[in-house]
Amino acid sequence: MLYGILMLLDEKFDQAEIFLEAATNFYPDCVEAWTVLGLYYDSIGNDIGHEMAIEEAANVNQQLAVDEQRRQMELERAQQVAREIAEATANEITAESAQGELPFFTSLLFKVTVV
Repeated sequence: MLYGILMLLDEKFDQAEIFLEAATNFYPDCVEAWTVLGLYYDSIGNDIGHEMAIEEAANVNQQLAVDEQRRQMELERAQQVAREIAEATANEITAESAQGELPFFTSLLFKVTVV
């Protein structure tokens, strides 16, 4: 993408277009590449190309936001499950201790250290 921008600044428009389009082909999820391609098309008066590239940049940006939100929800759910497991384990250990038994993890640790 950077080389395409350099070609654009050097007014080598054919090469700029090749490299900017290649950037979107190699990195179709790159909002910046689509945006720069759209700006390039705008600078040469290609209204259809400009609109298409900017619309694709918006679509990619929206999809990335949805993916990030999904990852965040999955992370929060995993953290909740981990808290529930930790709480259940702590409750089990407390209950075993109240009955005068060694908690499972403590007895396991004792066996490992004695051997």
